Amino acid sequence: MKNYNTNEEITQVDLLYTIEILTKTDESITFKLYKNDEEIPLEENKSQEFLLSKDEKQEDNYKLKILYDKGKAQGRDIFQDVQIKVHTEQRKV
Repeated sequence: MKNYNTNEEITQVDLLYTIEILTKTDESITFKLYKNDEEIPLEENKSQEFLLSKDEKQEDNYKLKILYDKGKAQGRDIFQDVQIKVHTEQRKV
């Protein structure tokens, strides 16, 4: 996530955003989300709200780890994509 465009122009408003993992899984699959190598708590596969300020150039980088527990999978293999949604809105002043 970043608050500037390809011309390096910063957005004119503060932005609030959340990250949500939309993929439905069973108990054999869990997700861990990291922002700058720090784990971000997920509640029901959704992050807390983050702020991108209009006051300075900012870029937030994320990494998603997918953990697979073969013991809970009961012999099934995984064949699916992971869908991620980033919801952004203008901060109300």
